[in-house]
Amino acid sequence: MFQNNVLVIAGKKQSGKSSLINFLYGHTLKQRGIIDKFSIYQTGELEVPSTLMAEHGNITETLGILDVDRDDVRYMEYASVRIWPYIKHYNLATPLKSIAMSMYKVNKELLYGTNADKNKPTQYKWMEFSSVVPKKELDQLKKEGKLDQYMTGREFAQKMGDVMRSIYVDCFVDPCIDAISMEGSELSLVGDCRFVNEFYKFKKEGAKVIKLLKSVDEDQHKSETELDLIDNDEFDFVLDNREMSINQKNVAMMNKMKEWGWYA
Repeated sequence: MFQNNVLVIAGKKQSGKSSLINFLYGHTLKQRGIIDKFSIYQTGELEVPSTLMAEHGNITETLGILDVDRDDVRYMEYASVRIWPYIKHYNLATPLKSIAMSMYKVNKELLYGTNADKNKPTQYKWMEFSSVVPKKELDQLKKEGKLDQYMTGREFAQKMGDVMRSIYVDCFVDPCIDAISMEGSELSLVGDCRFVNEFYKFKKEGAKVIKLLKSVDEDQHKSETELDLIDNDEFDFVLDNREMSINQKNVAMMNKMKEWGWYA
Protein backbone atom coordinates (compact mmCIF):
# COMPACT_ATOMS: atom_id res chain seq x y z
CA MET A 1 0.00 0.00 0.00
CA PHE A 2 1.15 3.53 -0.79
CA GLN A 3 2.37 5.50 2.22
CA ASN A 4 1.96 8.86 0.47
CA ASN A 5 -0.84 10.66 -1.37
CA VAL A 6 -1.14 9.36 -4.92
CA LEU A 7 -3.48 10.95 -7.47
CA VAL A 8 -4.11 9.00 -10.67
CA ILE A 9 -5.80 10.90 -13.49
CA ALA A 10 -7.84 9.15 -16.16
CA GLY A 11 -9.24 10.83 -19.23
CA LYS A 12 -9.11 10.79 -22.99
CA LYS A 13 -6.44 12.69 -24.90
CA GLN A 14 -6.83 16.46 -24.67
CA SER A 15 -9.15 16.07 -21.67
CA GLY A 16 -7.13 18.43 -19.49
CA LYS A 17 -4.79 16.04 -17.69
CA SER A 18 -1.57 17.91 -18.43
CA SER A 19 -2.89 21.34 -17.46
CA LEU A 20 -4.20 19.89 -14.19
CA ILE A 21 -0.81 18.37 -13.39
CA ASN A 22 0.87 21.70 -14.16
CA PHE A 23 -1.55 23.51 -11.86
CA LEU A 24 -0.90 21.08 -9.00
CA TYR A 25 2.84 21.57 -9.44
CA GLY A 26 2.46 25.34 -9.34
CA HIS A 27 0.18 25.29 -6.31
CA THR A 28 2.43 22.88 -4.38
CA LEU A 29 5.62 24.81 -5.12
CA LYS A 30 3.97 28.07 -4.10
CA GLN A 31 2.60 26.52 -0.92
CA ARG A 32 6.10 25.28 -0.08
CA GLY A 33 7.62 28.71 -0.65
CA ILE A 34 9.77 27.53 -3.53
CA ILE A 35 8.11 30.06 -5.83
CA ASP A 36 6.07 33.11 -4.87
CA LYS A 37 3.64 33.01 -7.77
CA PHE A 38 2.67 31.00 -10.83
CA SER A 39 0.14 31.03 -13.61
CA ILE A 40 -1.32 28.54 -16.03
CA TYR A 41 -1.01 29.69 -19.62
CA GLN A 42 -4.10 29.63 -21.81
CA THR A 43 -2.84 26.46 -23.48
CA GLY A 44 -2.17 24.76 -20.13
CA GLU A 45 1.57 25.32 -19.61
CA LEU A 46 2.94 26.21 -16.18
CA GLU A 47 4.59 29.62 -15.89
CA VAL A 48 6.90 30.26 -12.93
CA PRO A 49 9.28 33.12 -12.02
CA SER A 50 12.60 33.11 -13.83
CA THR A 51 15.42 35.62 -14.19
CA LEU A 52 16.92 37.12 -17.31
CA MET A 53 20.22 38.97 -17.65
CA ALA A 54 19.89 41.97 -19.93
CA GLU A 55 22.58 43.25 -22.30
CA HIS A 56 24.21 45.48 -19.66
CA GLY A 57 24.11 42.89 -16.90
CA ASN A 58 20.86 44.00 -15.30
CA ILE A 59 18.81 41.16 -13.82
CA THR A 60 15.08 41.20 -14.49
CA GLU A 61 12.41 38.81 -13.31
CA THR A 62 9.88 37.40 -15.71
CA LEU A 63 7.68 34.33 -16.05
CA GLY A 64 8.98 31.34 -17.95
CA ILE A 65 7.42 28.00 -18.85
CA LEU A 66 8.44 25.07 -16.64
CA ASP A 67 8.26 21.63 -18.24
CA VAL A 68 7.65 19.40 -15.21
CA ASP A 69 8.76 16.35 -17.20
CA ARG A 70 12.19 17.67 -18.16
CA ASP A 71 14.83 14.96 -18.08
CA ASP A 72 18.07 16.91 -18.44
CA VAL A 73 20.69 16.46 -15.71
CA ARG A 74 20.60 20.07 -14.51
CA TYR A 75 16.86 20.02 -13.92
CA MET A 76 16.84 16.58 -12.32
CA GLU A 77 19.58 17.59 -9.86
CA TYR A 78 17.53 20.64 -8.87
CA ALA A 79 14.19 18.81 -8.78
CA SER A 80 15.52 15.97 -6.64
CA VAL A 81 16.16 18.47 -3.85
CA ARG A 82 13.62 21.26 -4.37
CA ILE A 83 10.61 19.70 -6.12
CA TRP A 84 10.34 15.92 -5.99
CA PRO A 85 10.25 15.59 -2.20
CA TYR A 86 6.90 17.42 -2.40
CA ILE A 87 5.43 16.53 -5.78
CA LYS A 88 6.41 14.30 -8.70
CA HIS A 89 4.69 13.29 -11.92
CA TYR A 90 4.96 9.77 -13.29
CA ASN A 91 4.01 8.59 -16.77
CA LEU A 92 3.08 4.97 -17.29
CA ALA A 93 4.20 5.30 -20.90
CA THR A 94 7.74 6.51 -20.09
CA PRO A 95 9.40 3.06 -20.56
CA LEU A 96 7.53 2.55 -23.83
CA LYS A 97 8.57 5.94 -25.18
CA SER A 98 12.17 5.38 -24.09
CA ILE A 99 12.24 2.12 -26.07
CA ALA A 100 10.65 3.82 -29.08
CA MET A 101 13.32 6.52 -29.05
CA SER A 102 16.41 4.47 -28.18
CA MET A 103 15.71 1.23 -30.05
CA TYR A 104 13.45 2.37 -32.89
CA LYS A 105 14.78 5.92 -33.30
CA VAL A 106 11.38 7.60 -33.21
CA ASN A 107 11.82 11.35 -32.84
CA LYS A 108 11.14 12.53 -29.28
CA GLU A 109 8.86 15.30 -30.55
CA LEU A 110 6.47 12.69 -32.02
CA LEU A 111 6.08 11.05 -28.60
CA TYR A 112 6.27 13.96 -26.15
CA GLY A 113 5.22 16.95 -28.23
CA THR A 114 1.89 18.62 -28.75
CA ASN A 115 -1.16 16.78 -30.05
CA ALA A 116 -0.23 18.00 -33.53
CA ASP A 117 3.31 16.69 -33.09
CA LYS A 118 2.06 13.25 -32.05
CA ASN A 119 -0.04 13.10 -35.21
CA LYS A 120 3.02 13.56 -37.45
CA PRO A 121 4.31 10.48 -39.33
CA THR A 122 7.15 8.30 -38.08
CA GLN A 123 9.50 6.38 -40.38
CA TYR A 124 7.44 3.20 -39.89
CA LYS A 125 4.62 1.95 -42.08
CA TRP A 126 1.65 -0.05 -40.83
CA MET A 127 2.83 -3.05 -42.85
CA GLU A 128 5.82 -3.37 -40.52
CA PHE A 129 3.40 -4.25 -37.71
CA SER A 130 1.37 -6.67 -39.85
CA SER A 131 2.77 -9.76 -38.11
CA VAL A 132 1.57 -8.61 -34.67
CA VAL A 133 -1.70 -6.89 -35.58
CA PRO A 134 -4.84 -8.99 -34.91
CA LYS A 135 -6.36 -10.39 -38.11
CA LYS A 136 -9.57 -8.36 -37.81
CA GLU A 137 -7.61 -5.13 -37.48
CA LEU A 138 -5.25 -6.17 -40.26
CA ASP A 139 -8.17 -6.81 -42.61
CA GLN A 140 -9.54 -3.36 -41.79
CA LEU A 141 -6.16 -1.73 -42.48
CA LYS A 142 -6.02 -3.50 -45.84
CA LYS A 143 -9.58 -2.41 -46.65
CA GLU A 144 -8.70 1.21 -45.85
CA GLY A 145 -5.47 1.02 -47.82
CA LYS A 146 -3.41 2.00 -44.79
CA LEU A 147 -0.75 -0.73 -44.83
CA ASP A 148 1.54 1.38 -47.00
CA GLN A 149 0.92 4.53 -44.95
CA TYR A 150 3.30 5.80 -42.30
CA MET A 151 2.18 5.47 -38.68
CA THR A 152 1.96 8.63 -36.60
CA GLY A 153 3.88 8.92 -33.36
CA ARG A 154 0.70 8.27 -31.42
CA GLU A 155 -0.21 5.23 -33.52
CA PHE A 156 3.29 3.78 -33.17
CA ALA A 157 3.19 4.17 -29.37
CA GLN A 158 -0.31 2.71 -29.15
CA LYS A 159 0.56 -0.33 -31.23
CA MET A 160 3.89 -0.92 -29.51
CA GLY A 161 2.07 -0.71 -26.19
CA ASP A 162 -0.48 -3.28 -27.37
CA VAL A 163 2.32 -5.71 -28.21
CA MET A 164 4.08 -5.24 -24.87
CA ARG A 165 0.87 -5.55 -22.85
CA SER A 166 -0.06 -8.72 -24.75
CA ILE A 167 3.05 -10.34 -23.25
CA TYR A 168 2.48 -9.04 -19.70
CA VAL A 169 -0.56 -6.86 -19.07
CA ASP A 170 0.94 -5.09 -16.03
CA CYS A 171 4.25 -4.28 -17.72
CA PHE A 172 3.72 -0.52 -17.37
CA VAL A 173 1.80 -0.19 -14.12
CA ASP A 174 4.04 -2.42 -11.96
CA PRO A 175 7.27 -0.40 -12.40
CA CYS A 176 5.31 2.83 -11.91
CA ILE A 177 3.92 1.60 -8.58
CA ASP A 178 7.39 0.45 -7.54
CA ALA A 179 8.91 3.86 -8.35
CA ILE A 180 6.21 5.75 -6.46
CA SER A 181 6.61 3.51 -3.42
CA MET A 182 10.40 3.79 -3.44
CA GLU A 183 10.64 7.55 -4.00
CA GLY A 184 7.80 8.61 -1.70
CA SER A 185 7.04 12.18 -2.79
CA GLU A 186 4.39 13.77 -0.58
CA LEU A 187 2.13 13.93 -3.63
CA SER A 188 2.67 11.59 -6.55
CA LEU A 189 0.77 12.19 -9.79
CA VAL A 190 0.06 9.70 -12.57
CA GLY A 191 -1.40 11.39 -15.62
CA ASP A 192 -2.02 8.60 -18.10
CA CYS A 193 -4.08 5.79 -16.57
CA ARG A 194 -5.77 4.20 -19.59
CA PHE A 195 -6.62 0.56 -18.90
CA VAL A 196 -8.85 -1.39 -16.53
CA ASN A 197 -5.98 -3.39 -15.04
CA GLU A 198 -4.12 -0.16 -14.25
CA PHE A 199 -7.19 1.32 -12.57
CA TYR A 200 -7.63 -1.61 -10.21
CA LYS A 201 -3.90 -1.93 -9.50
CA PHE A 202 -3.72 1.69 -8.37
CA LYS A 203 -6.92 1.39 -6.35
CA LYS A 204 -5.56 -1.69 -4.59
CA GLU A 205 -2.48 0.31 -3.56
CA GLY A 206 -4.63 3.07 -2.05
CA ALA A 207 -4.40 5.72 -4.76
CA LYS A 208 -7.21 8.14 -5.51
CA VAL A 209 -8.27 7.70 -9.13
CA ILE A 210 -10.20 10.53 -10.77
CA LYS A 211 -11.73 10.87 -14.22
CA LEU A 212 -11.98 13.90 -16.49
CA LEU A 213 -14.97 13.81 -18.84
CA LYS A 214 -13.89 16.28 -21.51
CA SER A 215 -13.53 14.58 -24.90
CA VAL A 216 -12.53 16.32 -28.12
CA ASP A 217 -11.49 13.33 -30.24
CA GLU A 218 -13.13 10.19 -31.60
CA ASP A 219 -10.05 7.96 -31.34
CA GLN A 220 -11.38 4.43 -30.81
CA HIS A 221 -8.11 2.77 -29.79
CA LYS A 222 -8.68 0.83 -26.58
CA SER A 223 -6.24 3.08 -24.73
CA GLU A 224 -8.83 5.83 -25.23
CA THR A 225 -11.98 3.81 -24.56
CA GLU A 226 -11.30 0.92 -22.17
CA LEU A 227 -11.87 2.89 -18.96
CA ASP A 228 -15.41 3.61 -20.18
CA LEU A 229 -16.10 0.03 -19.06
CA ILE A 230 -15.68 1.11 -15.43
CA ASP A 231 -18.72 2.63 -13.78
CA ASN A 232 -18.21 6.24 -12.77
CA ASP A 233 -19.18 5.35 -9.20
CA GLU A 234 -15.93 3.40 -8.86
CA PHE A 235 -13.82 6.50 -9.36
CA ASP A 236 -12.93 8.61 -6.33
CA PHE A 237 -14.02 11.72 -8.23
CA VAL A 238 -15.53 12.32 -11.66
CA LEU A 239 -14.89 15.86 -12.83
CA ASP A 240 -17.27 16.93 -15.56
CA ASN A 241 -15.11 19.56 -17.25
CA ARG A 242 -16.81 19.40 -20.63
CA GLU A 243 -18.03 22.98 -20.33
CA MET A 244 -15.34 24.26 -17.95
CA SER A 245 -12.38 26.52 -18.58
CA ILE A 246 -8.93 25.28 -17.58
CA ASN A 247 -9.07 27.42 -14.45
CA GLN A 248 -12.53 26.21 -13.44
CA LYS A 249 -11.42 22.59 -13.82
CA ASN A 250 -8.29 23.18 -11.76
CA VAL A 251 -10.21 24.91 -8.97
CA ALA A 252 -12.78 22.11 -8.86
CA MET A 253 -10.03 19.54 -8.45
CA MET A 254 -8.31 21.61 -5.78
CA ASN A 255 -11.54 21.87 -3.79
CA LYS A 256 -11.94 18.07 -3.92
CA MET A 257 -8.37 17.55 -2.72
CA LYS A 258 -9.05 19.92 0.18
CA GLU A 259 -12.06 17.77 1.07
CA TRP A 260 -9.71 14.79 1.19
CA GLY A 261 -7.40 16.71 3.52
CA TRP A 262 -4.56 16.75 0.99
CA TYR A 263 -4.33 20.54 0.92
CA ALA A 264 -5.05 23.09 3.62
